[in-house]
Amino acid sequence: MMLSSPQIQTDLGEPYLRLQLDSQTQAILPMKYAQEVLVIQSHRLSSIPNMPSHIIGLVNQRNRLYWLIDLSLLLDLNFSCKTVREYNVAFI
Repeated sequence: MMLSSPQIQTDLGEPYLRLQLDSQTQAILPMKYAQEVLVIQSHRLSSIPNMPSHIIGLVNQRNRLYWLIDLSLLLDLNFSCKTVREYNVAFI
């Protein structure tokens, strides 16, 4: 009689990044699309005049320029606060 050892479950599914857009709305992004997640101080942003309200501005990260977009404003959730000192940013 042969005893088999317990199997370890290694397939936990695809990892994902959960984004809280407002108090009731979350977005889920597969991690394969997320390059980096950072907290960026607001003084690092360059505001661009005459842009839609959901465009926060530009940021230089590792010698590359990125547009920062407030997803809650883009989706018309109106959760964004314009007086924040830092932003939680997901680069995709």
